[in-house]
Amino acid sequence: MNQIIKVYADTSTLIANLAQHPNNADKQRELAAMDTLLEMKELGQISFEIFKSRVSLKEVERTTNPQQKARLQDNLEKYQQIPQDEKLLGFNIQSDRLTFISSPLMSDILDEKLYAELTQRGLSPDDAHHISHAICNHCDVFLTDDKRTIVNPHRQWLEQQFPIKVFLPSELLQFIAAKTPS
Repeated sequence: MNQIIKVYADTSTLIANLAQHPNNADKQRELAAMDTLLEMKELGQISFEIFKSRVSLKEVERTTNPQQKARLQDNLEKYQQIPQDEKLLGFNIQSDRLTFISSPLMSDILDEKLYAELTQRGLSPDDAHHISHAICNHCDVFLTDDKRTIVNPHRQWLEQQFPIKVFLPSELLQFIAAKTPS
């Protein structure tokens, strides 16, 4: 496989999140798939980049269990920062005859129209934020384990509207295996 696949990972796919459900067969399948994907990447067997954003960091910061928070932070450190994570809205400028202060005004919503369309469609603000980051950064895949609020109700629409695939980790593994020559 020659092309590097750009993957934006939702926080639901972090190893520490998936590992919290040892008695859930679906979560364990996705955990095994993430372990395999990360191992294959580390060994150079597959070419893809996994990206995170400040949205991911904010979600992890809301974790109240300190041990789980540390595990999630460790997981995120393995991912690359998405190239376009904020946009400049303008500057706040204050001055008088002796002082000049200029402060940038930033937004972490990259495309307000897209974000509004996603939330109006029924996605939560956090999910819309993640998906809009993936789309605005031209990612090939939005990786999630959130079947109830993203995959089942929105995958088909997202894939029809935007040039992105919405995959569970196990589906990404199958996709990569199908594209990799034996």
